[in-house]
Amino acid sequence: MLKSGNAFDGTGKKIQKDKLDEILDEIITVREPWRSEWLDADFKVVNNVLHINYDNRLINGQLTPLKSEPLETSVDSGGHVDISSINRQGLPTKKSRKKEIYFYPPMRNNKSVAGFWAFSDGACLSCSGDPAGSNGGLGVREAREKK
Repeated sequence: MLKSGNAFDGTGKKIQKDKLDEILDEIITVREPWRSEWLDADFKVVNNVLHINYDNRLINGQLTPLKSEPLETSVDSGGHVDISSINRQGLPTKKSRKKEIYFYPPMRNNKSVAGFWAFSDGACLSCSGDPAGSNGGLGVREAREKK
């Protein structure tokens, strides 16, 4: 969404491209102090097919995804990826020799959540995080598609 230049704030107002670039830079640029940010995605196996769940809402005190769909084709093993190759679901489809972003794909254990982290040694999109994990350095930024 950030790279597309087509993102909106909570009131539906389009966010300027330079602000989107600034947000993306804050999330993925390699530097100290380390930063991280949860993404609104978790992964579950449904009828032996890995699904991505997103657009989560608190419903009766339970975090509930409003959308769930089979995972599109994406890189299926850990390694450096081409961030410009992301699919509609936000996952990379191509590996890269450039050491820009490291990718950990979703696990089939029904306990994987997605997040970015970056520090002085590198940047990573991890889809194998533990949903029970917490850290004061984790950020959460509300974002959604405009309807």
